[in-house]
Amino acid sequence: GAALAYGVSLQLTPTYQATTTLLVTQRADEGVVQLNDIQTSERLARTFSRLVTLHPVLDQAIADGRIPRELAGIRRVSMEVLRERWGRDDVADGMQRALASRYPGSDEILVGRTAAALSEIWLRNNYPDMAITWGTYPSMASHQGCMRCHDGEHLDDEGEEISMDCESCHVMLAERERDPNILEQLGIQGDR
Repeated sequence: GAALAYGVSLQLTPTYQATTTLLVTQRADEGVVQLNDIQTSERLARTFSRLVTLHPVLDQAIADGRIPRELAGIRRVSMEVLRERWGRDDVADGMQRALASRYPGSDEILVGRTAAALSEIWLRNNYPDMAITWGTYPSMASHQGCMRCHDGEHLDDEGEEISMDCESCHVMLAERERDPNILEQLGIQGDR
């Protein structure tokens, strides 16, 4: 019996399935930020950081056609370009030049489309002024969370204490809602 089952299993195509639930800032006490709220937010940050490390953002851009597959080795080249040091003001032009040098003689429209998509991805995930670049915190294990800088001891460029108000850096998309509209807007189905 076991040998037959094993033989049959070798002929089957594996199917991988996963589900997830996204909780968006659900608090027990209205207006009160608890340690658990901060820890939950940091866990979500770690989860999204892990997603970036696994490169689903890049893979999705390739799958959607925003980054054309016609360019040989585009995933590897994209990762190289994303890891380069750019400034927020020069990333688009820099990526255009970098890709043009890696794909000489290629269709300029494909190279331009790729540079635009990679620039968008880079700008959403890199903050050089805060020393956060592609892969800085791949697992968030070495990141101390918000309190690394928002601890009452760090100062901004004007010499003022960096605010400990969460909304000085974060935008709350939903709060205390069982099935917020933002989930639908992000393409994530709620409990409808």
